[in-house]
Formats: sequence, structure tokens, C-alpha cells
Amino acid sequence: QEGDVVAPNFASSSGSGSGSGWWDEPVASASSSYDEGPDGVQQWGVTDWPKRVPRRCSWRWRGALTDYCVIEPEQPRDDAPALVLVHGFGAFGDQWRFNLGPLAAAGYRVYTPTLPGFGRSEKAALQYSQNAWRDFIRDFLVCVVGEPAIVAGNSIGGFIAASAAADYPSLVAGLVLINSAGPITPGVTTADIEKAAAEVKTPPPAFVVKLSTMALMMYLQNSIGKQLKWLYPTNPDNADEWLEQEIYRAASDSRAADVFASVFYLPKPRPLNYLINELWKGPTAVVQGVLDPLNDAKVR
Repeated sequence: QEGDVVAPNFASSSGSGSGSGWWDEPVASASSSYDEGPDGVQQWGVTDWPKRVPRRCSWRWRGALTDYCVIEPEQPRDDAPALVLVHGFGAFGDQWRFNLGPLAAAGYRVYTPTLPGFGRSEKAALQYSQNAWRDFIRDFLVCVVGEPAIVAGNSIGGFIAASAAADYPSLVAGLVLINSAGPITPGVTTADIEKAAAEVKTPPPAFVVKLSTMALMMYLQNSIGKQLKWLYPTNPDNADEWLEQEIYRAASDSRAADVFASVFYLPKPRPLNYLINELWKGPTAVVQGVLDPLNDAKVR
């Protein structure tokens, strides 16, 4: 809409889904009101955006429009790096909506990008893989953040964050893994990694991929609320109706099936412990919830 941009009160987020806050706002629904800059970054035409209020922007990566939020602290910590939070498979940057306010209050500049193919980012005709998403984070750090940052990831976002730190360590100031996906193989060697990389993975026949994807999409679209409650065993209220509707909207995109079908073609992932111990070797915090329904927490 034309006229003044009115920013909702984001700074009062408390980590719950109740009350008025930025999770109640129909954000990212007005992309036509963005102004695109020469660097491919789109943002609201507001030059004095208030601190501790998330600003929704878009960034064009390899021709595809992607979505992210950034929040600036009122009182920045001295020499504190920025934080980049990477979401999990099927989610989007707003997965971190209850974390932005507290992190900004602690003095950090925080970015929450939505990976290509998810959320409100464009479902472009790309070859989706963990390597493509890793390179997206690399380019996001270079082109948008502009300095080495602490990269934190949840689920497959953790694996992507670890891959970025391992392969582009000069861009990463620290690594945080939160209920991270990725295999753990004790005793793995570089020779094992090279042998696995040389193996040719044969995907299922195309009709099997298509039928399996259609069945998976249909199942997920009809059980999003149930799945979210299962994934949030400690704080189920955070899996609110807004989050459910946003995931359903993304899953209903005409190209969403192509993204889900990519799981059949993903290259074999390198073990998480190899990425961290042998390649990255930098400061790492590992947070593993004992009630994580997707991982065997004790074994990991």
C-alpha cells in the first residue's frame, strides 16, 4: 500500500505465541512494495528503520528471489559478530521469530534467511541439494552480511551451517548446531570421504519419485498441525496456527513438489563429525535436545 510504513512492535517478543507481536503480522505479503537495489537486495523504502524491529528484505540469488529478516540491536555488543540462523527442511526463516528479539536485546545483529525453495523464497528451477544451500549461505555471508558471522542451524540447517563452516571457514566466526541433522561416523577418514564422493548414486525411477512426492505432499498438507505439535514437544504453543498456515501456503506453491523431490537426488552427506573436527576445527557449540523426535539424542 502507498503511504507510510507502520512497523509493528517487535521488541516486546517474549518467546511465547500469546499477545500482540510480530508473529501476529501478515509479513512478507507485500513484495510488490519493495524497491530493488543494484546489489539485488530488496527492502522497504524506509531509511530510519527502528532498532530491535525485524526488517523483512529480499535478495536475488542466482536469479531467484529469496526472503530474509534482519534485526539491529539498540546497544550493540563491542566487536560482536552478526548471527545468521539457518532453518530446517520444510521450514523458513520465520522459524526463529521468537529468538530475534532476545538476541537483539543481547546486542547482536541477527539475520534469518529463508533458503531457496522454502517458505516465501522463490521455488526456482534449481538443482536443490545440501551443496546448493551451503553455497547460498556462503554468498549470503559475502553479499548481505558483509563480514564473518556466527552461523547457527537447526535440523538440516545445522548440517548446512557445518558444511559452510567446513568449506568456507574464513566466512564463519563460530558455529552453533541445534538438533542438527547429518550422519555421525566415528573413525571416518579422508580416504573414506573421497571414496564415498566417487560413488555414483542411482536415484529411483522418475515415476517412483513423482508418485512418492505426490503422496508425501498430500500427507504433509493434511497433517501439518499434527506434525508441528510432534516437533515441538516442550513448547507446543509455539507451533501456532500462523506457523501452520505459512507452511501450508509454501507447500501449496506450484513448484514446492520439485523441492521435496530433491531428497531423492541428494548426494551422500559427509559425516557431521568430519566436517567439524577435520575441516572446520573452529569454535562450535552443540545443542541437542533430549526430546528431539528426529534424532536419537543419547547416541548422538
